[in-house]
Amino acid sequence: GMDFSKDGKLLFSPLGPANRVAVIDTATKEVKDYILVGQRPWHGELSPDGKKYYVANGLTNDMTVIDVDSLERSIEIASPITDYDVVEIRGLMDLSGYEM
Repeated sequence: GMDFSKDGKLLFSPLGPANRVAVIDTATKEVKDYILVGQRPWHGELSPDGKKYYVANGLTNDMTVIDVDSLERSIEIASPITDYDVVEIRGLMDLSGYEM
């Protein structure tokens, strides 16, 4: 799903077949950036503190972590889940051992 940044200025939208996340400026309604992620991103979710956007990639069975401030991919994490319809990322994995 799509998710707004904490301040509401950006909208993050996974673009399935395009292998990207669109970042939309909510004031201008224009695409600010397209961020390349894994194959077939199905769902994304903002971290509780609003600093990271987590994207579940269906065909590569991994998760891309995007830094909200820089709009850069900060890490990709292999997922033990092989089902395409992972819809809840928060609480799915313990990410404490990864540098983000």
